Formats: sequence, structure tokens, C-alpha cells
Amino acid sequence: MSPRGRFTVRGGKEVERLMSALSDEIAEVAGRVLAPGSFKALVMIGGYGRGEGGVDSRGGAERPHNNVDLLLVTAGGASPERWRAALQSALEPLGRRHGIGLDVGAIAERALRWAACRVIWYDMRFGHKTIAGDPGFVPSLGRFTADRILPSDARDLLVNRGTLLLLNDALLAAGRTPERDKAVLRHAAKAVIGYGDALLFFLGEYHWSYQEKRRRLLGRHDVPPAFQVLYDRAAEYRLEPAGSLFGRQDAAAWTESVRPLLAEVHLACERARLARPQLEWAGYPEAALRRAALDAASSPRALARALAGRGATMPTPAGLSPLAALGWRLASPRERLALVFPAVAYTLPDAALGSLRATLGPAVDGPAAARDAYLRTWGAVADTNFGAALERLGLSLDETERAA
Repeated sequence: MSPRGRFTVRGGKEVERLMSALSDEIAEVAGRVLAPGSFKALVMIGGYGRGEGGVDSRGGAERPHNNVDLLLVTAGGASPERWRAALQSALEPLGRRHGIGLDVGAIAERALRWAACRVIWYDMRFGHKTIAGDPGFVPSLGRFTADRILPSDARDLLVNRGTLLLLNDALLAAGRTPERDKAVLRHAAKAVIGYGDALLFFLGEYHWSYQEKRRRLLGRHDVPPAFQVLYDRAAEYRLEPAGSLFGRQDAAAWTESVRPLLAEVHLACERARLARPQLEWAGYPEAALRRAALDAASSPRALARALAGRGATMPTPAGLSPLAALGWRLASPRERLALVFPAVAYTLPDAALGSLRATLGPAVDGPAAARDAYLRTWGAVADTNFGAALERLGLSLDETERAA
């Protein structure tokens, strides 16, 4: 076994040797590319960092099923983006040679030490492997605990993963290919797991381990049984796609069939976050924006941003109370997208949600137009790598508009 421990739950010696060798090669590349003193640690996070990575055994050989996620923690005054880009570029030949995606993120040590507790930082603290640098650094980040995770970040986790379902809609609209269908199933599994993880957080049951989260969600009596089955199959697909029932369904039919169930889980999470147990989607924009205003009003800096016209790039939805309208102005562009997401993803026929859809632009009078406007905005304000992801998938949003 590697001195870094296991990388997968079910993988045999072959895939474990591959991942151990890959880790050593990543460390060697980092040693060549990163200047001495420029970083505190380079860590593997995600499934393989937890020791719970997926394995694809098609073709008689075991292969990693997921991309490898790396986080570079820079030291001193070193630029996170400069060194992230340098390392990402240097690792590309290695990833191509192994046929594995290697994705590098970066953050400054000081920024990480003072960061608010987010899901990613809690998960990283307990589920990571140090590839290079100080092995004691990440475990020392004791302030990242499950009870300190921001509720808004758990909401963002759900929306981030849910956006993959909108990407799936665009992929299916652009025309079916085996590669696109494979991507759709991979995105769908990630989305379902994200919804379940957010639900566990709002039930007070979140945990860093995929296996423990699966056990906890399946053991709850207050989770819809249909969603438990869905989550269980998605978790199985993430671990071992070749033998999973999740991978044997028609992508388009599945997407439509689960939309109401995912809307139900999303609403349950927002009821808990907003402390509104009777909340329905019809009252969601008003309730969410009033809370945003009250939360932000305690910050003079946030109020100054609102007075400076922060909300000018996206029109204020119609029919809001003055307090909710202030909440819209105070919200960041990404926060507004989180509020707009259910109006686009679930195509619910409600006037208030329709007003949210209209903030994406004047020509969003149909589900496809709203979806593509949302995805364009997402790429602009929420995920700077989204354009590259579309390119890898061979997808143009212009192409989906023509198909519609």
C-alpha cells in the first residue's frame, strides 16, 4: 500500500499502484515547477484524497473513474493564480499520458487560515493526501468543523451541482452521442449526491466521508424513500460505474423523471435554511431575499456596495417588498444566480419565479432560453472554467439554441 494510504474504496492492486505512482509523479513535477518557499502544501482532495475514489473496470482493467483534484496552498506573498497556472500547465502532459484529468486550484495560506468554514475546507481537512510540502499543515486547520459550515455554502453546494443538470439539458438538446451520454450520467450522479449532501447538512448529519454520508442518508426516516434510492444508486455509480443500475437508464427520460423529486429536496433545504417550515416556491423569492437583506444589513461594506449600484447588472425582480428588493441589490451576482436557479431548473409555473427568470434577460420566455441564459451567466460570474468545460464536451450554447 502507498505511504499515503488507499486512494479508492474498491480498487485492486493495479489501480492503487497507478494512483500511487501518479501521486509521486505529481510531486516530482511540483518540485520542478514551484519555486522554493512559494507554497505551503500541495494536497489531493476530492474522492481520491479521501481514499474513496471511483474505479471503472470496463475492458478488463481497472481505471480511475473521476478526475484528480489538487489544491495548492501558496506561502508568503506568492501569487496563487500564477503558480496554479504554472502547475496546471506542467501537469497537462502527465494527465494526457495517464488519461486522467488533473484539476488544480489554489489559495494563499493566509486566506485559507482566515476563510469562513465552507464544505470544501471541512472536507479537505479530514479527507486529503499531502502530495508535497508540509504534511501537518492541513490537519492543523482546526477551525474547519461540520458545525461551523455556513448554511449559505451548503445551499451553494446544491446549486453548483444542480447546475450540472442544466448543462445536461443543453447537452441532450444539442444531439446525442455516446460521449455526451456518458457525461450526462456522470453529471447526474454528482448532482444527486450534491442534493443529498446539502440535505444531510440541513438535517444536522453532514460528514466528510462519502461512505458515511451514504449510510446516514439511507438511515433517515424523514427523507423521501424515492430520493434515498436515487442517492444510493448515484453513490454506487460514483464508486463503480460499470456495475451500477444508475448507468443503465436513458439519460433524457431520467432527467425529466427526477426533476420534481429534486425540486422537493431543494425546497426542504431552503425551508431549513430560512427557518420557514411551510415555505412554498411561490413565496421563495420574497423570503430568501428578505433574509439576504437582514443578513447583509449588519455589514456597512455590503450596504455601501448596494448604494453604489451593485445590482445594476441584473434588473430587480418585479413584485418584491422594499426589504426584499434591497436583498437583491445587496446580493453578489453568484448569490443572485442561486436564487434564480430553481426558477430555471424546475420550470415551475409561478409568477414570482417567472419574475426571477426574467432577470436573466428579455428573451427568456421559454425553458431553453432561460437555461442557456443562466448557463452563460454562470460561466461569466460563477465558474471561470465553464467555457473550457463546454469546449471539452464539444458543446456550444448557440448550437442548443438552433436545436430548440
